[in-house]
Amino acid sequence: PPEYMKAKPSINWEQKENGFYFMISHTGFHRINKQFSVSREFYISENSFEIQDSVNGFGKHNVRTFFHFAGDIEISDSDIDNSIKINLKNGAGKATFKVSLAKKDVVKELISGRTEPEPIGWCFPKYGHAAPIKTMVIETEADFPYKAKYTMFIGT
Repeated sequence: PPEYMKAKPSINWEQKENGFYFMISHTGFHRINKQFSVSREFYISENSFEIQDSVNGFGKHNVRTFFHFAGDIEISDSDIDNSIKINLKNGAGKATFKVSLAKKDVVKELISGRTEPEPIGWCFPKYGHAAPIKTMVIETEADFPYKAKYTMFIGT
């Protein structure tokens, strides 16, 4: 649609002492409301990978975030304090994935190969071939402005 073409993306990056930082933002939701803006910040260091989502705007909204994991990843989880902690393992490699939200009423669901009511938990390794994968869906009703932080600690 023509209104999608009006969205203005922006990318900024910088090398930091202990890692690399970059931010992507866009005005794509201005078609809904001129006060909505979205950014995703990434910080990559030797032992961690951090993502922070920020949505500026107003009102209460349903927010769903999707994380897709390779099929051979073993996933175990434990909810701690006001965060979600996911342990990932692939052979001898380990990582911990932590989600920090300002909300306590968060729904987390691990889905693989679901088709109804909407398709979730699929990847398409080649044209015409669907393969189930593990997809973690995190959902909350949030007051905007909204922030969420996702951190993967490698080797923990």
